Amino acid sequence: MANAFKLFPTRDTNYLEATYVHHDLNVVWLKLSFRVPLETLFLEYRQQGGHTLILSRQVYENILVRDTDFMSVFCNDLQAILEDSPAIERFFVELSPYYWGKEDFDKRMSAWSQSVQLYDWLVTFLDDRQEELKLKLVSLCEFTSLQILSIIRLISSNYLETIKLTFRKNDEQLESNFQEILKTKQWNNAKAAYVKGCCTPIASILHFQKATVQLDILSIDDLRVLKELATKGTLNIFKIRFHSIADSITDNSLIELFGESKHSFLWEWSINGIDNREIECIYSKTYKEFSIFYSEEYQKLGHGVPENNKSEETTLCTSEHSSKVLQNALLMKNILNHLERKDICRLQRTSRKIHESIANLKPDSKIVALEISLVKIECVTVNVFHKMGVKKLIYENVGLSNVDPTAKLITAMERHNQGVFGEEICFAHGRWQLGFSLSAFAVDLIRNLKDQKSEIQELWLDFSLTQARLRERPDKEHIKILVLATRQLLDVISSAGKTLDRQIPVKKLSIQALGHKPLLQILPLLNPVTLKTIEIQKSEVIMAKKPLNLNKVVQLDQWKNAEEVLIKSITAPGQIQHFLHFVVAEVNLESISMGDVLELKNVFQQNSNKLKKFKAFFENSDIDERIYDDQFLGFPYKRPENPSTNLPSVWFVRIPTSTVLHILYYKNRKMISFSRVSNSSVPSDALM
Repeated sequence: MANAFKLFPTRDTNYLEATYVHHDLNVVWLKLSFRVPLETLFLEYRQQGGHTLILSRQVYENILVRDTDFMSVFCNDLQAILEDSPAIERFFVELSPYYWGKEDFDKRMSAWSQSVQLYDWLVTFLDDRQEELKLKLVSLCEFTSLQILSIIRLISSNYLETIKLTFRKNDEQLESNFQEILKTKQWNNAKAAYVKGCCTPIASILHFQKATVQLDILSIDDLRVLKELATKGTLNIFKIRFHSIADSITDNSLIELFGESKHSFLWEWSINGIDNREIECIYSKTYKEFSIFYSEEYQKLGHGVPENNKSEETTLCTSEHSSKVLQNALLMKNILNHLERKDICRLQRTSRKIHESIANLKPDSKIVALEISLVKIECVTVNVFHKMGVKKLIYENVGLSNVDPTAKLITAMERHNQGVFGEEICFAHGRWQLGFSLSAFAVDLIRNLKDQKSEIQELWLDFSLTQARLRERPDKEHIKILVLATRQLLDVISSAGKTLDRQIPVKKLSIQALGHKPLLQILPLLNPVTLKTIEIQKSEVIMAKKPLNLNKVVQLDQWKNAEEVLIKSITAPGQIQHFLHFVVAEVNLESISMGDVLELKNVFQQNSNKLKKFKAFFENSDIDERIYDDQFLGFPYKRPENPSTNLPSVWFVRIPTSTVLHILYYKNRKMISFSRVSNSSVPSDALM
């Protein structure tokens, strides 16, 4: 199975009809279009160090294929997809032209090498394949003319209807290779062609029904031939771009051929075609373009999806007997265990009794991850990730105008301070209340979480206000509005969570906190048994001046039972004991002392302690030369002569386990790290 379908395990390749490939430096984007259901999947294959990362913005999970080249992984995946997709009809491959210019030489060479690797695989795959791909459309963009010629020759001419070619610039062999392309069966049997980057002889396109090409010189004889083909019904849509026109094209010759123009400022005509169908002709000397097409064909092209490409529909429970079977609680429970949330919702809509049966069973919501973002003051977005994909919800005041909502709210507050009450903002129950309603958000949040039984991999609460229109130097009232917007959303989430009959099973919490209060609101809502990781970030919009106070937070079971804590960008009090029960702790401390360093060393030397890694950045410290004394860390394995070089002092310390304590201290960067490493990773000359 291709790695791509590990992210989308329920997709049936029998209904895959189009594949789009776009390559850029160290990344390939893959788009897969399905006929049933009518949907498109988007994937990325990225080189990440020495590994390949496969991800999709439509699902929460990603795949890391270790010790691999991303292009090799992609090619193997694409081969598996094409071999298992008998219905595929359209195949697009595009190389980015960005690195073909005068940019960085090393990047240009890397991109070139990757594109050659993709081309070599494609040619080998098509050449070795015993059963022909029944491709109706092939699109090749930014390949060399020789590469395009080699690929086109390997595509079956029995099914090919449309050819789309974009040639790379500065190709010295373009003219000769393009002449060879024009001689192929694939070109001469196709019904449509779209060519960029190369001038096409008009005689080589007259057999097409549709074409978009470029000519070197356009003559009145060319226009006469095109008109004749169109009136006979051979030609449907032609768009011709040209470098120059022949002397034969004059105002009089155009009028003689097409008649008077419909407009005084534009050459445009309507003529009768076969069965009195209307043909439109447009000529522009300024834009160097001529178009001729049947009106109804052009409209179809604009609408895009043909009628015979509509998704197939499946009707559930078409008989009374089937309905009664599905109302059986035991059978329904077994069925629901194998369905995703989207399918359960469809099943609920089949009948009232089935809806009631499902509601009584309360099937698992099967949410994989949940992301709640306050993107601007009056707008909240929610991404609900399931195995089948992601559902995005947006909650905002539909009555908003184009006026800056922040300015509106601040103006409303000023008016309130002056005794003028408005609808935008009010003061109630001892606090400010913003004017937009979050009731719909709260209802949906409860609906999504009330039946959640399986573990949510991550709950992400983002209060970054990324789309807020902020002042360069916000005043106190402005900051107060931003803080209130965040606090109100937290209040709604907290209130909704308290209505649930169980704590939410979350594995990882990621939250942007403006202090310890959001943690005290959110953490008690989560199941302490399932919560393993707590990640705390600071809002980039509202800068916290005071250090994060964890004195109350550390008393919660959720904090005590978690295994990993990550505190980024937030300065926490230098109380080391708050982090010693974790397996992994990466924190930013307000301060660290020599006593803290000694305590950390002693903790790691305890055989029973589970702490495997402790990494801390700090603002203040009393660490000095005493750290190299025997009563602290002792003589280091390495010590930089000049600390400003950002190189660390390194220790390897023997501890009463099969591992070794590895310590790094960066004086200039204000960072210290303790970690357990295997004996095999310790240099043979290290002092322990």
